[in-house]
Amino acid sequence: HAVPDPQRDEAGQRPAGTRDIPAAVPARDAFPPLDGGRRGTERRSLVPWLSLLVLGALLALIITVAQERAHSEPAEHPPAHGESVRLRGTHRIFLAFGETLYEVPDSATLCACTGWYPDMVRQIRALPPWPQRMLPSVMDHTWIGGASPLVSDNTEDTTVFVAAGCIRPSIPNRETLDSIFGSGASARTLTVPDSILSRLPRGFIARGHPLRTAGTLIRGPQNRVRWITYHGGALEVTDPSLLATHCRSADEAITVGDREFEYYRPWGTLGRGAGGCPRSPPPGHGH
Repeated sequence: HAVPDPQRDEAGQRPAGTRDIPAAVPARDAFPPLDGGRRGTERRSLVPWLSLLVLGALLALIITVAQERAHSEPAEHPPAHGESVRLRGTHRIFLAFGETLYEVPDSATLCACTGWYPDMVRQIRALPPWPQRMLPSVMDHTWIGGASPLVSDNTEDTTVFVAAGCIRPSIPNRETLDSIFGSGASARTLTVPDSILSRLPRGFIARGHPLRTAGTLIRGPQNRVRWITYHGGALEVTDPSLLATHCRSADEAITVGDREFEYYRPWGTLGRGAGGCPRSPPPGHGH
């Protein structure tokens, strides 16, 4: 049925003076143009995708630069037994032994552990995933890194150690003790706290060769030179010219017998030093 027009009478006539009621006009934005709305929606939906593309490109660039830098730098060897290393960009220095890193607490301890050659620390880009310990400080325990035989105050353990280079190989018998420290060495043995001694890395069994302090240079067959790091361990000097970067010379090397030279096993090689010479060597070092 048709809806009646309120402005017309029963005969369908419009009374005088009346005007057409305009039809309702919808608001302009009630029905936005179809194409324009679609374009606006599409533009808004593209913004997150463009942001993701930009971020992805930046990330790819960063990864590429990092890979090129890694390939341009030579691969570094993990720290050798008895080697001291510094983590690049920090002041943290570690003495490595037995796949464990022993952090050096202060410069005085570093000097004691390196035989007063603290500049021979190798800088590395990253630490290996090894357990970490903290060395006791020579500021509190002056016998660390010294030239005396050591024994724990634990009466159940009578093992004597030689702790040159802050690493403590055990001495198996009295004859070996005297061969290292000289006749009557047992009378000069220092008794130290077991809680401190046990915090030093324990080395291999010592052999009866004279005590050489850390940092001593020894010369063996074919004029080869090694840098002693502890009793029984050393760094091979593959290029004698590198000694100058540590303010040293191959002329300082002490000539030793073949058996003693081979006893100081080279766990690593000597790297380039920082220079900064001249440098005064420690008095009486290497004798």
